[in-house]
Amino acid sequence: MTHKLRTSLIALASLGLFATGCSDSDKNDPTYGVIRASLTKAADCNDLEGMIKADALAKMNARIDAEIAMWSQGWGYDESAPGMADGSGTGGAASGGTGGSTNTAPEPESAKEFSGTNTQVEGVDEADIVKTDGKYVYLLHGESFLVLHAWPATELAQSSSFAIEGTPSEMYVTDAGKVVVYSTVDGAPVYAAAGIEPRSTYSDYYGYSGGAGMAEPAYPGYPGYFANPLTKVTVLQLQDAQPSVVSEMYFEGSYASSRRVGQHVRTVIQGAAYGPQLKYWPDSYPESQSQWTAAYEQLRAENTAIIMGSTLMDWLPYYMIRTEAGVQANLARCDEFYVPTAGSTTYGMTQIQSIDLTAPERVPVGTSIVGAVDTVYSNLDTFVIAAQAWVDPGVWQVGTWGSGGGDDVAVPAPAAPMGLDGIGTARQALSTNPISTSYTHLHTFDLAANPAQPQYTASGTVPGTVLNQFSLDVHNGHLRIATTDTRVNTDWDNSQVNHVFVLGAQGEDLQVVGSVRDLAPGERIYSARFMGDRGYLVTFRQVDPLFVLDLANPAAPKVLGELKIPGFSEYMHPLGDDHLLTIGQDEGLALQIFDVSDPVNPVQKHKYVFSNQDMYGYSEAQSNHKAFTYYASHGLLAFPFVGWGNYDGTMRSSLELFDIDKDLGIQRRGSVDHTALFGEAPDPYGYCGGYYGMEVRRGLFLEDFVYSISYGGVVVNHIDDLTTPVASLALSAPMNSSYSGCYDY
Repeated sequence: MTHKLRTSLIALASLGLFATGCSDSDKNDPTYGVIRASLTKAADCNDLEGMIKADALAKMNARIDAEIAMWSQGWGYDESAPGMADGSGTGGAASGGTGGSTNTAPEPESAKEFSGTNTQVEGVDEADIVKTDGKYVYLLHGESFLVLHAWPATELAQSSSFAIEGTPSEMYVTDAGKVVVYSTVDGAPVYAAAGIEPRSTYSDYYGYSGGAGMAEPAYPGYPGYFANPLTKVTVLQLQDAQPSVVSEMYFEGSYASSRRVGQHVRTVIQGAAYGPQLKYWPDSYPESQSQWTAAYEQLRAENTAIIMGSTLMDWLPYYMIRTEAGVQANLARCDEFYVPTAGSTTYGMTQIQSIDLTAPERVPVGTSIVGAVDTVYSNLDTFVIAAQAWVDPGVWQVGTWGSGGGDDVAVPAPAAPMGLDGIGTARQALSTNPISTSYTHLHTFDLAANPAQPQYTASGTVPGTVLNQFSLDVHNGHLRIATTDTRVNTDWDNSQVNHVFVLGAQGEDLQVVGSVRDLAPGERIYSARFMGDRGYLVTFRQVDPLFVLDLANPAAPKVLGELKIPGFSEYMHPLGDDHLLTIGQDEGLALQIFDVSDPVNPVQKHKYVFSNQDMYGYSEAQSNHKAFTYYASHGLLAFPFVGWGNYDGTMRSSLELFDIDKDLGIQRRGSVDHTALFGEAPDPYGYCGGYYGMEVRRGLFLEDFVYSISYGGVVVNHIDDLTTPVASLALSAPMNSSYSGCYDY
């Protein structure tokens, strides 16, 4: 380990040794450099401005303190460090579109049974690229919203097409015929129409913008790139399969996630953090430690003046509404803001925009939170936001610079510097108590009291990071969360452990009431699922341990059983209360059924592995549960598969179908191949130079028919005959207007 690395960890410990975090029975669990985040609602605009500036000052001061501490240790000048030797730092259409009918067939009867979007919680809908109501299939295809006449199956046809501004990502379709489409649009014409100027995002990373979490592609000119991206929410009304615009709203920030319960849609938008640009590198290169300290104190003073001289309008995001009269811009209301404990969250802005589809033309009701968001969970009554605790990306990136080896670990910058005394004690503490390098803040909101606007209830902080939404769950008033915790000490013993925490609200404080800690050292979580009083975890490094947890007593959760097998599972789907169906990897794409009826002795009951001998492949369902369609009434599983020949480079794009039975096992029924839809010599990059791929995107069921969907078209097969389609519909090539007509390599 380098002198630089070793000293950095000692300096970190001496600066703020183990600030207070959340704890349960393990009161001595160290939580270093992290402030627990609780939310405070702004009383008015003056109050909000003061809290935002306090948060910016806390982060800026911690950053400057960390820089000074680094140079005070005498290891700042290192020609091997990047950028140190030379004194440098580390450095569409304006309206929604028009519908065009291509089929005027009479209103079709509805299929009596059909599959829906695979969601985490029953009754809580999740947005996706395809929806069906048994009569029609609704599809986002390139920049179009398509309505397909889907029933009877033999009469598949396109009923209408509606141009969506920007690049669509997901949508909802309700029983009342309301459609909500999310898209990313070029903000330039929208800002111009509203009469406002785009702003640079707030950054604390050596003056570079984009530190607030703007989710734009890396390369200008690539399809989907916008210099000033906005998130657009378009609400349509369907009448006889013809869409018409009801409302058009634009929000600064990028679409993160959403949930729908009945007519209430809650949309989470991240980014849109604005404010003054600060500076963290001196104009000249100091030659001594005292000069470094003086230079950084000067930067502190300059940054403080910049922050304090800013106005509230420099920080707040805009939202814009398009009507027949034009585009009107509005700043988020001050009394809709919650601000966390100063200096506790990552840079960014999180907005929860609530739309009541019974009156979608009304101004959306917002709830805004200072800080970025990582993961969203919702059941019928509770909305949860999980976000990483603040970690300064510019200072504590420690590792083996320039050596080509070793992992970089972002160590939290100290939240409350304590001076440079006690280095020996700090080093001993770090050697015996490795510090966690990441923490997750949790904020809960009540949906029952006022469905139109989530009401903040409580916050808490736990060590580690979450994998995805299935790492979170609320059951009987308790929040359960599974995290992977990366730890490091002065001997550079970087390791991972996994935890499950159960939290309960005490006032506005989410306290850990029980936990299971330090599971599977050296591994990380690959999938998680909470089901009632049980929890299931899969971790992986060399083998695949499946952990069964008893969560019936929130104060005393425990591991009941463990099963170790090769490979790993990436998504777990319940088959009743006593079996799990999983998809993952083991030499090839693998499906498994686990019997957990005896939780002390879980059993791998059935397994099917795709052979990689001739073709290597994967499924989107491994990383996106919405691509995993389990038709429970028929015991059928459908998921997309894309593969490449190991020897001839051929590509296969198909929808795979399996019979699933907890007793009889996993039997491959067959597949529907879409390769032919892309022509005799398909471009291996797909459409738009690879922006739109050739893989099957989704599969869904209407009664005894399976519909497979790709950018090439839609194919319908009876489930008992997957070789002879009963209908097919070729779709026009998807386009992306952000790049002139798309392009080919």
